[in-house]
Amino acid sequence: MAKGFPASVGPEYNTLMALSAAISLLLIVHLGWQLLNGKPIVPAGWVAAFTALGAVMAFLGGVMTVTWPLKEVAPNCCQQDNIIFGEPILGFGVMLLTAAYLLWRTSRWWSAHHAVGSSGQPAARVAPDDPIADEAFMVKLAVVLQPLSWFVFALGLALISIAFAGVRFKIYAAPPSEPISGVASGHPYVEAIFISILYALMGIGAVFLPFFLRTMSRTLAKVIGAAWLISGVVWLFFAALNYYTHIGSLVKHTGRF
Repeated sequence: MAKGFPASVGPEYNTLMALSAAISLLLIVHLGWQLLNGKPIVPAGWVAAFTALGAVMAFLGGVMTVTWPLKEVAPNCCQQDNIIFGEPILGFGVMLLTAAYLLWRTSRWWSAHHAVGSSGQPAARVAPDDPIADEAFMVKLAVVLQPLSWFVFALGLALISIAFAGVRFKIYAAPPSEPISGVASGHPYVEAIFISILYALMGIGAVFLPFFLRTMSRTLAKVIGAAWLISGVVWLFFAALNYYTHIGSLVKHTGRF
């Protein structure tokens, strides 16, 4: 495998990466719910949120992906994190940035389309940041997202594969020095199953996405929404907790505690 930038310990950015991914999942579910239920949205706010989160994930995921090798700081940690954390976050970060651009372009199309009345005469002025609650906008957005959704599908398959690998190789066990999570260090299957379930849920939602965008099936929407809502909420609290556990682990490694 080609070598990237050397790392003495390895850039473990999975705290902010997981936090950003969690918020992204929850925002996508919320946006989808609003569109499917005819609730008004202000595209500018969603574009800004997705751009910020996508930039964080693309940058941190990119740095971790090209840093090789990561140092093995504990059994089963952390040389494989390039593949487990870095690559999926990089992929989804870039896709979120692209989706933000497509959402912005679709809102511009909608504004221009509604600036002309049915008689061909100028209608009431529609600003690009006006609230939108229109089925035509949702359908147009679904169409423009369809090509990108196949990359989401592919990464979904990768996430499911990572989930199986996590259990098979007992990957995610925290070192004994890590507060809270380290309690289960002697039982590697506990955290392996926990994290793998989250990966599988994200992967299931991603795999179904392109089929939902083509059919607009309410059943598929519920499956995707449930998978991403559950994984997003759990990731949010787990990532927030990791700020405490990772700081504690680093302090213990340096012998200052």
